Amino acid sequence: TVPLTAQAEWSTYFGQSGDDWLVAMTTDELGRVYVCGQTDLGVAVSPNCYQPGVAGGLDAYVACLDPRLPSAQQLVWATHFGGSGEELALDLHVNALGTRVTIAGRTESADMPTLLAFQSQLAGARDAFVATFDTTAVGGAQLVSATYLGGTDNDKATDVDVTAGMTTIVGHTTSPDFPTQSPWQAANGGGRDLFVTRLLPDGTALFSTYLGGVGGEGPSYFTNPFGERSVRLAVDAAAAITVASGTYSANYPLLGSTVKGPRGNYDMVVSQFDVAGSLTYSTILAGTQNDVCHSLSLDDENRLVLAGHTASANFPFTPNAVQGYQGQNDGLLVHLDPVADQILFATSLGGSSDDFVRCAYREPAGTFVLGGSSWSGNFQTTAGAPQPTVPFNISQGYLARLVPGAASNLTDVPYMTWFGGTGQQTFVDIEPDGRGGVFGAGPTISTDFPVTGNAFDLTFDGVRDGWIAVHPMLPALMSRYGEAGNPCGATSYLQVNSAPLAGNAAFAVEAHDAPSGAIGLLAFGAPLPAGVAAFGIDVLVAPPAVTVTLQADVDGFATFSLPIPAGYTWNGQLGMQAFW
Repeated sequence: TVPLTAQAEWSTYFGQSGDDWLVAMTTDELGRVYVCGQTDLGVAVSPNCYQPGVAGGLDAYVACLDPRLPSAQQLVWATHFGGSGEELALDLHVNALGTRVTIAGRTESADMPTLLAFQSQLAGARDAFVATFDTTAVGGAQLVSATYLGGTDNDKATDVDVTAGMTTIVGHTTSPDFPTQSPWQAANGGGRDLFVTRLLPDGTALFSTYLGGVGGEGPSYFTNPFGERSVRLAVDAAAAITVASGTYSANYPLLGSTVKGPRGNYDMVVSQFDVAGSLTYSTILAGTQNDVCHSLSLDDENRLVLAGHTASANFPFTPNAVQGYQGQNDGLLVHLDPVADQILFATSLGGSSDDFVRCAYREPAGTFVLGGSSWSGNFQTTAGAPQPTVPFNISQGYLARLVPGAASNLTDVPYMTWFGGTGQQTFVDIEPDGRGGVFGAGPTISTDFPVTGNAFDLTFDGVRDGWIAVHPMLPALMSRYGEAGNPCGATSYLQVNSAPLAGNAAFAVEAHDAPSGAIGLLAFGAPLPAGVAAFGIDVLVAPPAVTVTLQADVDGFATFSLPIPAGYTWNGQLGMQAFW
Protein backbone atom coordinates (compact mmCIF):
# COMPACT_ATOMS: atom_id res chain seq x y z
CA THR A 1 0.00 0.00 0.00
CA VAL A 2 1.01 3.66 -0.30
CA PRO A 3 0.50 6.46 2.22
CA LEU A 4 -2.78 8.34 2.14
CA THR A 5 -2.52 11.67 0.33
CA ALA A 6 -4.53 14.60 1.62
CA GLN A 7 -3.47 16.86 -1.24
CA ALA A 8 -1.19 16.39 -4.26
CA GLU A 9 0.69 13.18 -4.97
CA TRP A 10 3.51 15.29 -6.42
CA SER A 11 3.85 19.05 -6.28
CA THR A 12 6.87 21.21 -7.03
CA TYR A 13 8.02 24.75 -7.60
CA PHE A 14 9.73 25.52 -10.90
CA GLY A 15 11.83 28.66 -10.95
CA GLN A 16 15.00 30.29 -9.69
CA SER A 17 15.96 33.68 -8.27
CA GLY A 18 14.15 35.97 -10.71
CA ASP A 19 10.66 36.46 -12.10
CA ASP A 20 9.68 33.15 -13.71
CA TRP A 21 6.26 33.01 -15.35
CA LEU A 22 4.89 29.52 -16.01
CA VAL A 23 2.35 30.11 -18.77
CA ALA A 24 1.49 26.71 -20.31
CA MET A 25 1.68 22.98 -19.59
CA THR A 26 1.06 19.69 -21.37
CA THR A 27 1.96 16.00 -20.99
CA ASP A 28 3.04 13.01 -23.07
CA GLU A 29 1.85 9.40 -23.04
CA LEU A 30 4.76 8.36 -20.82
CA GLY A 31 3.60 10.43 -17.85
CA ARG A 32 6.09 13.28 -18.27
CA VAL A 33 5.04 16.91 -17.95
CA TYR A 34 6.18 19.85 -20.10
CA VAL A 35 6.02 23.55 -19.21
CA CYS A 36 6.97 26.80 -20.88
CA GLY A 37 6.95 30.49 -20.08
CA GLN A 38 9.23 33.46 -19.58
CA THR A 39 12.20 34.19 -17.30
CA ASP A 40 14.43 37.18 -16.62
CA LEU A 41 17.36 35.55 -14.80
CA GLY A 42 16.97 31.98 -16.00
CA VAL A 43 15.52 28.64 -14.89
CA ALA A 44 17.17 25.30 -14.19
CA VAL A 45 18.40 23.77 -17.47
CA SER A 46 19.88 20.42 -18.46
CA PRO A 47 23.54 19.84 -19.37
CA ASN A 48 24.39 20.44 -23.04
CA CYS A 49 21.00 22.06 -23.68
CA TYR A 50 20.40 24.26 -26.71
CA GLN A 51 20.65 27.62 -24.86
CA PRO A 52 21.89 27.42 -21.27
CA GLY A 53 21.57 31.13 -20.38
CA VAL A 54 19.27 34.11 -20.90
CA ALA A 55 20.34 36.05 -24.00
CA GLY A 56 18.19 39.15 -23.53
CA GLY A 57 16.16 40.96 -20.92
CA LEU A 58 13.51 38.23 -20.94
CA ASP A 59 13.73 34.85 -22.65
CA ALA A 60 11.35 31.99 -23.29
CA TYR A 61 11.99 28.64 -21.64
CA VAL A 62 10.69 25.09 -22.11
CA ALA A 63 11.25 22.15 -19.76
CA CYS A 64 10.35 18.49 -19.30
CA LEU A 65 10.00 16.82 -15.87
CA ASP A 66 9.22 13.24 -14.88
CA PRO A 67 7.49 13.08 -11.47
CA ARG A 68 7.99 9.32 -11.21
CA LEU A 69 11.76 9.68 -10.84
CA PRO A 70 13.73 10.63 -7.71
CA SER A 71 13.80 14.38 -7.11
CA ALA A 72 17.35 14.88 -8.36
CA GLN A 73 16.53 13.13 -11.66
CA GLN A 74 13.13 14.68 -12.37
CA LEU A 75 14.41 17.41 -14.72
CA VAL A 76 14.68 15.40 -17.95
CA TRP A 77 15.72 18.42 -20.01
CA ALA A 78 15.21 22.18 -20.17
CA THR A 79 16.46 25.06 -22.27
CA HIS A 80 16.05 28.78 -22.77
CA PHE A 81 15.22 30.24 -26.18
CA GLY A 82 15.63 33.80 -27.44
CA GLY A 83 17.72 36.64 -28.75
CA SER A 84 18.98 39.91 -27.33
CA GLY A 85 15.47 41.35 -26.96
CA GLU A 86 12.51 39.79 -25.18
CA GLU A 87 10.69 36.51 -25.80
CA LEU A 88 7.64 34.95 -24.18
CA ALA A 89 6.48 31.36 -24.82
CA LEU A 90 2.68 31.25 -24.50
CA ASP A 91 1.89 27.69 -25.53
CA LEU A 92 3.49 24.37 -26.41
CA HIS A 93 2.67 21.13 -28.17
CA VAL A 94 4.28 17.73 -27.55
CA ASN A 95 3.95 14.59 -29.64
CA ALA A 96 2.83 11.33 -28.03
CA LEU A 97 6.28 10.13 -26.94
CA GLY A 98 7.73 13.55 -26.27
CA THR A 99 10.35 13.43 -29.03
CA ARG A 100 9.23 16.71 -30.63
CA VAL A 101 8.26 19.79 -28.63
CA THR A 102 6.98 22.99 -30.27
CA ILE A 103 6.60 26.35 -28.52
CA ALA A 104 4.97 29.54 -29.76
CA GLY A 105 4.79 33.10 -28.49
CA ARG A 106 6.09 36.56 -29.31
CA THR A 107 9.54 38.08 -29.76
CA GLU A 108 11.15 41.53 -29.94
CA SER A 109 14.60 40.19 -30.90
CA ALA A 110 16.06 40.90 -34.34
CA ASP A 111 18.59 38.11 -33.69
CA MET A 112 16.28 35.34 -32.51
CA PRO A 113 17.62 31.99 -33.83
CA THR A 114 15.89 30.75 -37.01
CA LEU A 115 16.09 27.44 -38.86
CA LEU A 116 13.97 26.18 -41.81
CA ALA A 117 12.16 29.49 -41.40
CA PHE A 118 8.97 30.57 -43.12
CA GLN A 119 10.05 34.14 -42.22
CA SER A 120 13.70 34.69 -41.34
CA GLN A 121 13.63 38.30 -40.08
CA LEU A 122 11.77 40.39 -37.52
CA ALA A 123 9.24 42.45 -39.48
CA GLY A 124 7.78 44.74 -36.81
CA ALA A 125 8.18 45.86 -33.22
CA ARG A 126 6.90 42.48 -32.02
CA ASP A 127 6.43 39.35 -34.09
CA ALA A 128 4.96 35.97 -33.34
CA PHE A 129 7.39 33.05 -33.35
CA VAL A 130 7.25 29.27 -33.39
CA ALA A 131 10.15 26.90 -32.63
CA THR A 132 10.46 23.10 -32.55
CA PHE A 133 12.98 21.04 -30.59
CA ASP A 134 14.20 17.45 -30.96
CA THR A 135 14.36 15.97 -27.46
CA THR A 136 16.25 12.82 -28.52
CA ALA A 137 19.45 14.75 -29.27
CA VAL A 138 22.37 14.93 -26.82
CA GLY A 139 21.33 17.18 -23.93
CA GLY A 140 17.73 17.15 -25.11
CA ALA A 141 15.79 20.00 -26.72
CA GLN A 142 18.01 20.78 -29.71
CA LEU A 143 16.47 23.21 -32.22
CA VAL A 144 15.21 21.72 -35.52
CA SER A 145 13.13 24.66 -36.80
CA ALA A 146 12.27 28.24 -35.80
CA THR A 147 10.60 31.11 -37.57
CA TYR A 148 9.28 34.61 -37.11
CA LEU A 149 5.66 35.21 -38.10
CA GLY A 150 4.38 38.76 -38.45
CA GLY A 151 4.03 42.04 -40.23
CA THR A 152 5.20 45.60 -39.60
CA ASP A 153 3.15 46.19 -36.42
CA ASN A 154 2.48 43.91 -33.40
CA ASP A 155 1.84 40.17 -33.69
CA LYS A 156 1.56 37.48 -31.01
CA ALA A 157 1.09 33.70 -31.19
CA THR A 158 -0.98 32.38 -28.29
CA ASP A 159 -1.57 28.70 -29.15
CA VAL A 160 0.07 26.02 -31.30
CA ASP A 161 -0.64 22.46 -32.46
CA VAL A 162 1.22 19.92 -34.58
CA THR A 163 -0.97 17.29 -36.27
CA ALA A 164 -0.15 15.15 -39.32
CA GLY A 165 3.18 16.98 -39.66
CA MET A 166 1.47 20.37 -40.00
CA THR A 167 2.08 23.15 -37.47
CA THR A 168 -0.96 25.34 -36.79
CA ILE A 169 -0.46 28.68 -35.05
CA VAL A 170 -3.14 31.10 -33.89
CA GLY A 171 -2.87 34.52 -32.30
CA HIS A 172 -3.68 38.16 -32.95
CA THR A 173 -2.18 40.91 -35.10
CA THR A 174 -2.45 44.65 -35.66
CA SER A 175 -0.26 44.44 -38.78
CA PRO A 176 -1.80 45.56 -42.09
CA ASP A 177 0.66 43.26 -43.88
CA PHE A 178 0.61 40.07 -41.81
CA PRO A 179 1.89 37.29 -44.14
CA THR A 180 -1.05 35.54 -45.81
CA GLN A 181 -1.23 32.48 -48.04
CA SER A 182 -4.45 31.29 -49.72
CA PRO A 183 -6.35 33.33 -47.11
CA TRP A 184 -10.02 33.01 -46.23
CA GLN A 185 -9.82 36.71 -45.23
CA ALA A 186 -7.08 38.58 -47.07
CA ALA A 187 -7.07 41.91 -45.19
CA ASN A 188 -7.18 43.13 -41.61
CA GLY A 189 -10.83 43.76 -40.76
CA GLY A 190 -10.05 46.65 -38.44
CA GLY A 191 -7.48 47.35 -35.76
CA ARG A 192 -6.58 43.98 -34.30
CA ASP A 193 -7.63 40.70 -35.92
CA LEU A 194 -7.08 37.04 -35.19
CA PHE A 195 -4.76 35.08 -37.45
CA VAL A 196 -4.67 31.37 -38.33
CA THR A 197 -1.53 30.00 -40.00
CA ARG A 198 -0.68 26.42 -40.98
CA LEU A 199 2.95 25.57 -41.84
CA LEU A 200 4.19 22.44 -43.62
CA PRO A 201 7.26 20.46 -42.48
CA ASP A 202 9.49 22.20 -45.06
CA GLY A 203 8.67 25.62 -43.57
CA THR A 204 6.27 26.77 -46.28
CA ALA A 205 2.70 27.82 -45.54
CA LEU A 206 -0.31 25.76 -46.56
CA PHE A 207 -2.49 28.74 -45.66
CA SER A 208 -2.42 31.86 -43.52
CA THR A 209 -5.40 34.13 -42.96
CA TYR A 210 -6.83 37.03 -41.00
CA LEU A 211 -10.07 36.48 -39.08
CA GLY A 212 -12.07 39.37 -37.69
CA GLY A 213 -14.35 42.36 -38.06
CA VAL A 214 -14.15 46.12 -37.71
CA GLY A 215 -14.14 46.34 -33.91
CA GLY A 216 -11.13 44.22 -32.98
CA GLU A 217 -10.56 40.65 -31.76
CA GLY A 218 -8.30 38.88 -29.30
CA PRO A 219 -7.44 40.21 -25.84
CA SER A 220 -9.69 42.35 -23.73
CA TYR A 221 -9.10 44.16 -20.47
CA PHE A 222 -10.57 41.07 -18.79
CA THR A 223 -8.19 38.53 -20.34
CA ASN A 224 -6.22 36.19 -18.07
CA PRO A 225 -3.54 38.28 -16.31
CA PHE A 226 -1.33 35.19 -15.85
CA GLY A 227 0.02 35.16 -19.38
CA GLU A 228 -2.18 36.57 -22.12
CA ARG A 229 -3.61 33.61 -24.09
CA SER A 230 -6.72 35.16 -25.59
CA VAL A 231 -6.83 33.10 -28.82
CA ARG A 232 -7.14 29.35 -28.27
CA LEU A 233 -6.77 26.42 -30.64
CA ALA A 234 -7.89 22.79 -30.93
CA VAL A 235 -7.12 20.45 -33.83
CA ASP A 236 -8.87 17.10 -34.31
CA ALA A 237 -7.41 13.88 -35.67
CA ALA A 238 -8.44 14.85 -39.23
CA ALA A 239 -6.48 18.14 -38.82
CA ALA A 240 -9.63 20.32 -38.82
CA ILE A 241 -9.10 23.52 -36.82
CA THR A 242 -11.18 25.19 -34.11
CA VAL A 243 -10.33 28.70 -32.90
CA ALA A 244 -11.90 30.36 -29.85
CA SER A 245 -11.42 33.96 -28.74
CA GLY A 246 -13.40 37.15 -28.26
CA THR A 247 -14.62 40.06 -30.37
CA TYR A 248 -15.68 43.70 -30.13
CA SER A 249 -16.88 43.57 -33.77
CA ALA A 250 -20.52 43.88 -34.75
CA ASN A 251 -19.66 42.16 -38.06
CA TYR A 252 -17.58 39.22 -36.84
CA PRO A 253 -18.10 36.53 -39.52
CA LEU A 254 -20.83 33.97 -38.87
CA LEU A 255 -21.27 30.74 -40.83
CA GLY A 256 -23.77 27.94 -40.25
CA SER A 257 -24.96 29.59 -37.05
CA THR A 258 -26.64 32.61 -35.49
CA VAL A 259 -25.58 34.57 -32.42
CA LYS A 260 -26.35 32.63 -29.24
CA GLY A 261 -27.59 35.11 -26.65
CA PRO A 262 -27.86 38.92 -26.71
CA ARG A 263 -24.75 40.72 -27.97
CA GLY A 264 -22.66 42.76 -25.54
CA ASN A 265 -19.48 44.79 -25.62
CA TYR A 266 -17.03 41.87 -25.84
CA ASP A 267 -18.31 38.39 -26.76
CA MET A 268 -16.92 34.87 -27.04
CA VAL A 269 -16.41 33.57 -30.60
CA VAL A 270 -15.82 30.08 -32.02
CA SER A 271 -14.74 29.46 -35.64
CA GLN A 272 -13.76 26.28 -37.48
CA PHE A 273 -11.63 25.68 -40.60
CA ASP A 274 -11.08 22.56 -42.66
CA VAL A 275 -7.63 21.14 -43.22
CA ALA A 276 -6.92 23.50 -46.14
CA GLY A 277 -8.12 26.69 -44.45
CA SER A 278 -11.73 27.15 -45.59
CA LEU A 279 -14.12 28.45 -42.92
CA THR A 280 -16.75 25.79 -42.17
CA TYR A 281 -18.49 27.10 -39.03
CA SER A 282 -18.49 30.29 -36.96
CA THR A 283 -20.65 31.43 -34.05
CA ILE A 284 -20.85 33.94 -31.20
CA LEU A 285 -21.73 33.12 -27.56
CA ALA A 286 -22.88 36.20 -25.70
CA GLY A 287 -24.67 38.04 -22.95
CA THR A 288 -25.02 41.79 -22.67
CA GLN A 289 -21.80 42.20 -20.65
CA ASN A 290 -18.28 40.83 -21.25
CA ASP A 291 -17.89 37.11 -22.02
CA VAL A 292 -14.28 35.91 -22.19
CA CYS A 293 -12.68 32.64 -23.34
CA HIS A 294 -9.55 31.32 -21.58
CA SER A 295 -9.26 27.75 -22.89
CA LEU A 296 -10.57 25.35 -25.52
CA SER A 297 -10.47 21.54 -25.69
CA LEU A 298 -12.20 18.74 -27.61
CA ASP A 299 -14.13 15.88 -26.05
CA ASP A 300 -14.03 12.32 -27.41
CA GLU A 301 -16.72 13.19 -30.01
CA ASN A 302 -14.98 16.41 -31.19
CA ARG A 303 -17.45 18.62 -29.37
CA LEU A 304 -16.02 21.75 -27.79
CA VAL A 305 -15.30 22.53 -24.14
CA LEU A 306 -14.82 26.27 -23.57
CA ALA A 307 -13.67 27.75 -20.26
CA GLY A 308 -13.64 31.41 -19.31
CA HIS A 309 -15.66 33.94 -17.37
CA THR A 310 -18.74 36.11 -17.82
CA ALA A 311 -20.20 39.28 -16.36
CA SER A 312 -23.52 38.57 -18.11
CA ALA A 313 -26.50 37.50 -16.00
CA ASN A 314 -28.30 36.75 -19.28
CA PHE A 315 -25.61 34.55 -20.87
CA PRO A 316 -27.38 31.56 -22.52
CA PHE A 317 -26.97 29.20 -19.57
CA THR A 318 -28.64 25.80 -20.05
CA PRO A 319 -31.32 24.25 -17.79
CA ASN A 320 -28.77 21.66 -16.59
CA ALA A 321 -26.42 24.39 -15.32
CA VAL A 322 -24.68 23.66 -12.03
CA GLN A 323 -25.13 27.24 -10.87
CA GLY A 324 -26.76 30.48 -11.97
CA TYR A 325 -25.02 33.83 -12.28
CA GLN A 326 -23.67 34.94 -8.89
CA GLY A 327 -22.40 38.47 -9.58
CA GLN A 328 -19.42 40.46 -10.89
CA ASN A 329 -17.29 38.07 -13.01
CA ASP A 330 -18.33 34.42 -12.74
CA GLY A 331 -16.42 31.41 -14.01
CA LEU A 332 -17.92 30.06 -17.23
CA LEU A 333 -17.98 26.54 -18.69
CA VAL A 334 -19.61 25.79 -22.05
CA HIS A 335 -20.04 22.46 -23.89
CA LEU A 336 -20.83 23.20 -27.56
CA ASP A 337 -21.74 20.84 -30.41
CA PRO A 338 -20.80 22.68 -33.63
CA VAL A 339 -22.32 19.99 -35.88
CA ALA A 340 -25.74 20.51 -34.29
CA ASP A 341 -24.97 24.19 -33.62
CA GLN A 342 -26.18 23.64 -30.06
CA ILE A 343 -25.04 24.53 -26.56
CA LEU A 344 -25.24 21.25 -24.62
CA PHE A 345 -24.20 22.65 -21.27
CA ALA A 346 -23.42 26.16 -20.06
CA THR A 347 -22.96 27.09 -16.43
CA SER A 348 -21.46 29.75 -14.26
CA LEU A 349 -19.26 28.87 -11.30
CA GLY A 350 -18.34 31.19 -8.49
CA GLY A 351 -19.26 33.30 -5.52
CA SER A 352 -19.88 36.94 -4.74
CA SER A 353 -16.62 38.33 -6.16
CA ASP A 354 -14.54 37.66 -9.30
CA ASP A 355 -14.15 34.03 -10.41
CA PHE A 356 -12.49 32.52 -13.48
CA VAL A 357 -12.36 29.09 -15.11
CA ARG A 358 -8.90 29.06 -16.69
CA CYS A 359 -8.84 25.54 -18.17
CA ALA A 360 -11.19 22.54 -18.52
CA TYR A 361 -11.77 19.22 -20.24
CA ARG A 362 -14.59 16.67 -20.43
CA GLU A 363 -14.12 13.11 -19.18
CA PRO A 364 -15.60 10.14 -21.11
CA ALA A 365 -18.12 9.61 -18.30
CA GLY A 366 -19.62 13.05 -19.04
CA THR A 367 -18.10 14.93 -16.10
CA PHE A 368 -16.01 18.08 -16.50
CA VAL A 369 -12.71 18.78 -14.76
CA LEU A 370 -11.65 22.40 -14.44
CA GLY A 371 -9.02 24.58 -12.83
CA GLY A 372 -9.27 28.27 -12.15
CA SER A 373 -8.92 31.12 -9.70
CA SER A 374 -11.30 33.01 -7.44
CA TRP A 375 -11.49 36.08 -5.22
CA SER A 376 -14.77 34.94 -3.63
CA GLY A 377 -14.76 34.31 0.10
CA ASN A 378 -17.99 32.33 -0.23
CA PHE A 379 -16.74 30.04 -3.04
CA GLN A 380 -18.00 26.66 -1.86
CA THR A 381 -15.79 23.57 -1.59
CA THR A 382 -17.10 20.02 -1.20
CA ALA A 383 -17.14 17.98 1.99
CA GLY A 384 -13.78 16.34 2.60
CA ALA A 385 -11.95 18.76 0.31
CA PRO A 386 -8.20 18.50 0.94
CA GLN A 387 -7.95 22.29 1.21
CA PRO A 388 -11.37 23.65 2.28
CA THR A 389 -10.28 27.23 3.07
CA VAL A 390 -7.65 29.78 2.08
CA PRO A 391 -7.04 33.47 2.82
CA PHE A 392 -9.32 35.64 0.71
CA ASN A 393 -7.34 38.85 0.35
CA ILE A 394 -6.04 37.77 -3.07
CA SER A 395 -6.94 35.41 -5.91
CA GLN A 396 -6.60 31.70 -5.11
CA GLY A 397 -6.45 28.59 -7.30
CA TYR A 398 -9.14 25.91 -7.25
CA LEU A 399 -9.74 22.49 -8.82
CA ALA A 400 -13.20 21.03 -9.48
CA ARG A 401 -15.16 18.21 -11.10
CA LEU A 402 -18.70 19.08 -12.26
CA VAL A 403 -21.68 17.03 -13.41
CA PRO A 404 -24.33 18.73 -15.57
CA GLY A 405 -27.57 18.99 -13.63
CA ALA A 406 -26.05 18.91 -10.13
CA ALA A 407 -27.88 20.94 -7.48
CA SER A 408 -27.62 24.71 -7.87
CA ASN A 409 -26.17 25.06 -4.37
CA LEU A 410 -23.23 22.82 -5.43
CA THR A 411 -23.91 20.30 -2.66
CA ASP A 412 -23.95 17.41 -5.16
CA VAL A 413 -20.89 18.51 -7.14
CA PRO A 414 -18.46 15.57 -6.88
CA TYR A 415 -15.30 17.53 -6.08
CA MET A 416 -14.17 21.08 -5.43
CA THR A 417 -11.10 22.20 -3.49
CA TRP A 418 -8.78 25.15 -3.15
CA PHE A 419 -5.17 24.50 -4.12
CA GLY A 420 -2.35 26.86 -3.22
CA GLY A 421 -0.56 28.87 -0.57
CA THR A 422 -1.21 32.23 1.07
CA GLY A 423 0.00 34.19 -1.97
CA GLN A 424 -1.61 34.48 -5.38
CA GLN A 425 -1.75 31.56 -7.81
CA THR A 426 -3.92 30.08 -10.53
CA PHE A 427 -4.17 27.14 -12.89
CA VAL A 428 -3.15 27.82 -16.50
CA ASP A 429 -3.55 24.26 -17.83
CA ILE A 430 -4.80 20.87 -16.66
CA GLU A 431 -4.45 17.44 -18.30
CA PRO A 432 -5.82 14.04 -17.26
CA ASP A 433 -3.15 11.81 -15.75
CA GLY A 434 -4.79 8.59 -17.01
CA ARG A 435 -5.71 7.45 -13.49
CA GLY A 436 -8.68 9.69 -12.68
CA GLY A 437 -6.54 12.59 -11.43
CA VAL A 438 -4.97 15.59 -13.13
CA PHE A 439 -1.70 17.27 -13.95
CA GLY A 440 -1.97 20.99 -13.23
CA ALA A 441 0.38 23.96 -13.42
CA GLY A 442 0.52 27.71 -13.17
CA PRO A 443 2.35 30.68 -11.64
CA THR A 444 2.48 31.53 -7.93
CA ILE A 445 3.87 34.12 -5.55
CA SER A 446 3.22 31.88 -2.52
CA THR A 447 6.25 31.13 -0.36
CA ASP A 448 4.22 28.34 1.29
CA PHE A 449 2.78 26.63 -1.78
CA PRO A 450 1.98 22.98 -0.81
CA VAL A 451 4.93 21.15 -2.37
CA THR A 452 5.48 17.47 -1.59
CA GLY A 453 8.58 15.81 -0.19
CA ASN A 454 9.35 14.24 -3.59
CA ALA A 455 9.37 17.65 -5.34
CA PHE A 456 11.99 18.66 -7.88
CA ASP A 457 12.22 22.07 -6.18
CA LEU A 458 11.07 22.48 -2.57
CA THR A 459 11.57 26.24 -2.15
CA PHE A 460 10.18 29.48 -3.53
CA ASP A 461 13.22 31.20 -5.01
CA GLY A 462 12.35 34.57 -6.50
CA VAL A 463 9.74 37.17 -7.38
CA ARG A 464 7.46 34.56 -8.93
CA ASP A 465 7.82 30.83 -9.54
CA GLY A 466 5.93 28.25 -11.52
CA TRP A 467 4.24 25.31 -9.82
CA ILE A 468 3.44 21.86 -11.22
CA ALA A 469 1.41 19.14 -9.51
CA VAL A 470 -0.27 15.76 -9.89
CA HIS A 471 -3.54 15.82 -7.97
CA PRO A 472 -5.62 12.64 -7.35
CA MET A 473 -8.92 14.59 -6.97
CA LEU A 474 -10.05 12.52 -4.01
CA PRO A 475 -11.25 13.64 -0.57
CA ALA A 476 -8.72 14.13 2.21
CA LEU A 477 -7.36 10.94 3.79
CA MET A 478 -8.38 8.79 0.83
CA SER A 479 -5.72 6.94 -1.15
CA ARG A 480 -6.18 6.64 -4.90
CA TYR A 481 -4.27 3.43 -5.45
CA GLY A 482 -2.17 0.84 -3.70
CA GLU A 483 0.56 -1.50 -4.83
CA ALA A 484 1.65 -4.87 -3.48
CA GLY A 485 4.15 -7.43 -4.71
CA ASN A 486 3.11 -11.01 -5.41
CA PRO A 487 4.92 -14.37 -5.10
CA CYS A 488 5.80 -14.33 -8.80
CA GLY A 489 7.84 -11.18 -8.34
CA ALA A 490 5.58 -9.01 -10.53
CA THR A 491 3.79 -5.87 -9.40
CA SER A 492 0.23 -4.85 -10.17
CA TYR A 493 -1.97 -2.17 -8.68
CA LEU A 494 -5.58 -1.14 -8.26
CA GLN A 495 -6.85 2.36 -8.80
CA VAL A 496 -10.12 3.96 -7.70
CA ASN A 497 -11.50 6.48 -10.19
CA SER A 498 -14.59 7.67 -8.31
CA ALA A 499 -15.20 8.55 -4.68
CA PRO A 500 -18.17 6.99 -2.86
CA LEU A 501 -20.60 9.90 -2.67
CA ALA A 502 -24.28 9.92 -1.77
CA GLY A 503 -26.24 8.34 -4.60
CA ASN A 504 -23.28 6.48 -6.14
CA ALA A 505 -24.16 2.90 -6.90
CA ALA A 506 -20.59 1.74 -7.32
CA PHE A 507 -16.90 2.53 -7.39
CA ALA A 508 -15.17 2.82 -10.76
CA VAL A 509 -12.03 0.70 -10.41
CA GLU A 510 -9.13 -0.19 -12.70
CA ALA A 511 -6.51 -2.92 -12.40
CA HIS A 512 -3.13 -2.35 -14.06
CA ASP A 513 -0.10 -4.53 -14.87
CA ALA A 514 -1.85 -7.82 -14.14
CA PRO A 515 -0.67 -10.99 -15.94
CA SER A 516 -1.72 -10.82 -19.60
CA GLY A 517 -5.21 -12.28 -20.12
CA ALA A 518 -5.43 -13.49 -16.52
CA ILE A 519 -8.63 -14.19 -14.62
CA GLY A 520 -8.62 -12.82 -11.10
CA LEU A 521 -10.64 -12.27 -8.01
CA LEU A 522 -11.14 -8.92 -6.33
CA ALA A 523 -11.95 -8.94 -2.61
CA PHE A 524 -13.15 -5.90 -0.73
CA GLY A 525 -14.25 -5.26 2.80
CA ALA A 526 -12.77 -4.00 6.05
CA PRO A 527 -9.02 -3.36 5.71
CA LEU A 528 -6.65 -5.22 8.00
CA PRO A 529 -4.02 -3.14 9.82
CA ALA A 530 -1.43 -5.82 9.06
CA GLY A 531 -1.44 -8.47 6.39
CA VAL A 532 -2.14 -12.14 7.24
CA ALA A 533 0.06 -14.53 5.30
CA ALA A 534 -1.75 -17.13 3.19
CA PHE A 535 -0.04 -19.14 0.41
CA GLY A 536 2.82 -16.66 0.45
CA ILE A 537 0.51 -13.65 0.03
CA ASP A 538 -0.24 -10.94 2.57
CA VAL A 539 -4.06 -10.87 2.73
CA LEU A 540 -5.09 -7.28 3.51
CA VAL A 541 -8.90 -7.57 3.58
CA ALA A 542 -10.69 -9.08 6.55
CA PRO A 543 -13.07 -11.97 5.86
CA PRO A 544 -15.88 -12.33 5.10
CA ALA A 545 -15.13 -10.26 2.02
CA VAL A 546 -17.28 -9.53 -1.02
CA THR A 547 -15.65 -10.79 -4.22
CA VAL A 548 -15.87 -9.84 -7.91
CA THR A 549 -14.39 -11.80 -10.84
CA LEU A 550 -11.85 -9.93 -12.97
CA GLN A 551 -10.71 -10.46 -16.56
CA ALA A 552 -7.49 -8.76 -17.68
CA ASP A 553 -6.83 -7.97 -21.33
CA VAL A 554 -3.60 -8.80 -23.16
CA ASP A 555 -1.97 -5.70 -21.67
CA GLY A 556 -2.87 -6.70 -18.13
CA PHE A 557 -5.59 -4.06 -17.79
CA ALA A 558 -9.11 -4.51 -16.41
CA THR A 559 -11.81 -1.98 -15.63
CA PHE A 560 -15.00 -2.69 -13.78
CA SER A 561 -17.75 -1.28 -11.61
CA LEU A 562 -17.49 -2.41 -8.02
CA PRO A 563 -20.96 -2.62 -6.44
CA ILE A 564 -21.50 -1.35 -2.90
CA PRO A 565 -23.33 -4.14 -0.99
CA ALA A 566 -26.85 -3.48 0.24
CA GLY A 567 -26.79 -2.27 3.80
CA TYR A 568 -23.09 -1.44 3.69
CA THR A 569 -22.36 1.64 5.82
CA TRP A 570 -19.58 3.82 4.43
CA ASN A 571 -17.29 4.77 7.29
CA GLY A 572 -14.35 6.13 5.33
CA GLN A 573 -12.40 2.85 5.08
CA LEU A 574 -12.59 0.13 2.49
CA GLY A 575 -9.92 -2.37 1.59
CA MET A 576 -9.48 -3.86 -1.90
CA GLN A 577 -7.14 -6.58 -3.06
CA ALA A 578 -6.83 -8.44 -6.36
CA PHE A 579 -5.67 -12.06 -6.65
CA TRP A 580 -4.63 -13.23 -10.13
